[in-house]
Amino acid sequence: MLDLNLIREQPDVIKEGLRKRNDNPTRVDAILEYDTRRRAVLTEVETLRAERNRLSKEIGRSKDPAAREHQIAIVREMRDQIGALEEKLREVESVLEAEMSQLPALPHA
Repeated sequence: MLDLNLIREQPDVIKEGLRKRNDNPTRVDAILEYDTRRRAVLTEVETLRAERNRLSKEIGRSKDPAAREHQIAIVREMRDQIGALEEKLREVESVLEAEMSQLPALPHA
């Protein structure tokens, strides 16, 4: 399987290699699109996790019971959002991996 970094850095070389093998070079564009989606969802998941962790620490420091309950509700909502995004991430990664596995090896020179 080709390295995703190589596809990101040299998509034209990969496309030319696919043309030489009489394969469809637009597959590279699809892979790059799935990679972009995966990175966007991953960034969103990591941002939400960081915010959830920050709020969780604040809950421990909070003295006001009403504020704590409000923050706990927010953290629970974030947990649900993270779960949904992680499912989406798994789906995108699955499709990306399937597409990557279908790419043939490139011909030498």
